[in-house]
Amino acid sequence: MEIKAIFRYWWVSLGLMLLLFFVLGHKVLALASDLVFSEIMYDVEGSDVGKEWAEVYNFGSENLVVSDTWRFFDSSYHKISLYQGTSTIATNEFFVLADKPEQFLAQYPSFSGNLFDTVINLSNSSSTIALSFDEGISDGLVDYYEAGWGGGGDGYSLEKIDFLANTTSNWQESFVLGGTPGQSNSQRPPAEAPAVDEIPVSEETSEQPDFSNWSNLLISELLPNPLGSDNGEWMELYNNGESGINIVGLAIKDNASRIFTIEADSEVPLFLAGHDYLLLPKSLTGLSLNNSGGEAVVIFDPEENIIDKVEYHEAAVEGRSYARDGQQFFWTKTPTPGSSNQISVNQAPVAQIQVEETDFIVGEKIAFSAEQSYDPEGDELDYLWQLPDGKTSTRQIVKHSFDQAGSYTIGLVVTDSEGLTDTAEFVVNIYQTDKQGEELSNAQAVNNFSVSEIDLAEDDLIISEFIPNPVGSDDGEWIEIYNASDQPVDLFAWQIDDQDGGSRPWEFSTSTVVLAKDFLLLNRKDIKLTLNNDQDAVRLLTPAGDIWQEVKYEKIPEGQAYAFDVINKEWVVTQPSPGVVNIFIEEITEEIIYSVSEIFEQSEEQSVLVQGVAINNTDKNSRSLYLADYDFSAVDFGQLIEVYSYYKNFPQIEVGQLVSLRGVISRLGDLPRVKIKSSEDVLLNDVKIVLPQPEIISVADLETDFLGDYISVRGTVVKKSGQNIYLATSQDEEYNLRISSSNINKDLGITKGDELMVSGILTELSGNFKLLAVGGNISLAVQKVQGEKIIAEDLSADINASSSLRLIDQVARQAPVRNILIFGTIFSIIAVIIFYTKRKFSR
Repeated sequence: MEIKAIFRYWWVSLGLMLLLFFVLGHKVLALASDLVFSEIMYDVEGSDVGKEWAEVYNFGSENLVVSDTWRFFDSSYHKISLYQGTSTIATNEFFVLADKPEQFLAQYPSFSGNLFDTVINLSNSSSTIALSFDEGISDGLVDYYEAGWGGGGDGYSLEKIDFLANTTSNWQESFVLGGTPGQSNSQRPPAEAPAVDEIPVSEETSEQPDFSNWSNLLISELLPNPLGSDNGEWMELYNNGESGINIVGLAIKDNASRIFTIEADSEVPLFLAGHDYLLLPKSLTGLSLNNSGGEAVVIFDPEENIIDKVEYHEAAVEGRSYARDGQQFFWTKTPTPGSSNQISVNQAPVAQIQVEETDFIVGEKIAFSAEQSYDPEGDELDYLWQLPDGKTSTRQIVKHSFDQAGSYTIGLVVTDSEGLTDTAEFVVNIYQTDKQGEELSNAQAVNNFSVSEIDLAEDDLIISEFIPNPVGSDDGEWIEIYNASDQPVDLFAWQIDDQDGGSRPWEFSTSTVVLAKDFLLLNRKDIKLTLNNDQDAVRLLTPAGDIWQEVKYEKIPEGQAYAFDVINKEWVVTQPSPGVVNIFIEEITEEIIYSVSEIFEQSEEQSVLVQGVAINNTDKNSRSLYLADYDFSAVDFGQLIEVYSYYKNFPQIEVGQLVSLRGVISRLGDLPRVKIKSSEDVLLNDVKIVLPQPEIISVADLETDFLGDYISVRGTVVKKSGQNIYLATSQDEEYNLRISSSNINKDLGITKGDELMVSGILTELSGNFKLLAVGGNISLAVQKVQGEKIIAEDLSADINASSSLRLIDQVARQAPVRNILIFGTIFSIIAVIIFYTKRKFSR
């Protein structure tokens, strides 16, 4: 009976606990729904230090208490403490969070409301802000702003129009300089017409000005995105009539509903003569024109009638003005403040396809060139080839062969720096040669010339040199054959070919004699044989079709030849020497191959050939490869470089692979960057090593000496947001390391208090440490979940991202079960206490 009673009371206690949980949880949700960020000052005029603030409004039906569990979020969580007033926020009352309360009160001496001290460091472009009510575990109140909505560095705040709405169009720039902290948000002031007796008399006549000719006022030109600071923005008005206009009372409104009205004491000319211009700089009007997201500018007469309106919806290019030409507006490269507009618009590029081959035969490669394409303004062009088999290429010259006869269309799209394009097409007719006629021709040739009996040693007749990638047009390709024997050799019926399955072999159809110790130079235009720039082979075939010699190659640099060193019996990349002995090979100084550590000693903009070991995987979607120093005995994770390809031109590279590449040093410092142009700049080999485990460092021991190093860091999670995890020495401290990786997502189950070990490259951003967890060797090993230690037995650097993330997910899934057991134990204890208490009093 006692056991049954205990279970009965256990269910009662469980119900009470659930009810309590529901009430408290509902209270937290209600707390978030009763508050709104009503106004923010994120970008003051001049320095922002200590001057930023955020206003919050309680429009709920209950008073709220700002407790010590509240946190303000601006990219990290900050504690909130009372500075002035009370922590109890009454319904329909504001309170302000300030970065420096003493500076805030100096700026707003009449402010007497509730003021709280916190850390505020808001972005001047766009950001997310939030309030957390549970020490940063979750975000209760979240909002977002963009500089394009107003308040960008001009001394005005950004304020909510309607506290109950939650849309991007619900923000506006304050109509009051400095904003209205602690008060209702500002309203647009009416543009009142001045009294008649206040309107100045025209200097040219003694009559009062005639408002009927205000329709001649036009918005002539706008400069929303000047070179350099946006403080150089301006607007230009134009009087399209013959008579002058007294413009006192003219109002100008921008997209943020800010209004500038020309008053009698305004520092502008109050009389605008016929066919004259009026320049209105931002420093005078206070109006800010958007660089992105579009803008609308409207001018009103004193009776608030619209005189003219100009809109643009595209992004404003730096240095371009939006100028009137008749009834239309154009973006012009030539702003003309205060004078006649000059329309110099960007012109589209011109696409042209050039093909020098005249015979288009099945199986033979054809070079299609876009070198004749051009941009009228001289901008660099991007190329996109569209080939009939569905393949594409972004090179200036593309080579392609066709497996079957027929008519094919090659497409080319060229794009300039501002996105204007042009297209061109080339129709190529591919035909199959008449094999019977070819056989007959060969038979006739045999009747005229006899095939010489091969009485040569293997090294008597050799391919001695060739150039697959000449400077400029590939028509400059050639192949050199050398007769090293003491007798003349007739090459009749021999063939020269590229790799098997490439171009059709070219046959010596007439007697071609190479004298003893002499060379034969074969030009591409004569033999119709095209060599690939990336990888291919050159083959010499006997009259019977057998391979006499085959030379394979990969990525020969532009303008360099691949030549045989007869002394050292090896093939080398060297300067071309067509038709002469390659003795110069002994005099050539080999190209310097820099180690990763030596890159730190070079100069920016220097072209280098560098070699190192990869610490991340790459594919066609990768922009960065990270190389560590390797001296063929040890890997140095303290010496790293980033190899960067804007167009994602990396081949498939695996962790631990030894990589050589050519590029240009674009940045030095803790983590130098070498930029490459294409996959041809990357030279791969078969050397691959197993990377050691990087040095393990506590998050508390991080120092600037580790910047640019590949390390493993151990710490406790204090926050997780998107693809970022924040670590500290304990969950109650401010974070001192941010981990960034595209492999981190919300499904991992990582929570505050988890202890992690993460491998990556240590960098610094805005004075804070940031760990870039790169590529396939991310090692996220959970060391602590809910207070228990879990030992990660395999922390080797070749653990891939997926297995490491599965480890996190698997451990994190245990947390709900543990929580159920804990709450179940608590419920059981409460049930037993209730039972024995009731039993005692019942006696």
